Amino acid sequence: MVNFSTLPPAALLRTLVALFLLALSLPAAAQAPPAWQSARAVATATAAAANNYSVVTATAVDAAGNVYLAGKFRNTVVLGSTMLTSLGDNDVFVAKFSPVSNQFVWAQQAGGTGYDAATALAVNKTSVYVTGSFSGSTASFGTLPEASPAPPLASAP
Repeated sequence: MVNFSTLPPAALLRTLVALFLLALSLPAAAQAPPAWQSARAVATATAAAANNYSVVTATAVDAAGNVYLAGKFRNTVVLGSTMLTSLGDNDVFVAKFSPVSNQFVWAQQAGGTGYDAATALAVNKTSVYVTGSFSGSTASFGTLPEASPAPPLASAP
């Protein structure tokens, strides 16, 4: 170990310059930023309406790179070519986005006449799991299109 306090000023300056030049000659390595493929908006059908809104509260990615979104919305939300209309205060939406086609593959809603919200989302192979809450005596969980590889959402009692 070198004790820099005992070096003469000229030797200290030469040592610091040498270390600086050594640092400049070393190859720099850094992690490259991720390459963004695309960005999509989850939008309400009429943004001017004061009571329309949508919020993505959970995301997941499957082994093929498909992106799943879950959230809540009020009134109407548009996910690609699918328009969903809530049954009450807030409803849940779940959607699958394909980076290959750069489009939403499907979108599904769930809920009842009260306040409903998705809080978490998980994907395991072809199964999609959604957790959340609903208020009211019943909540409807529709079925996904037959062409979709994902199973239908379960029914509430």
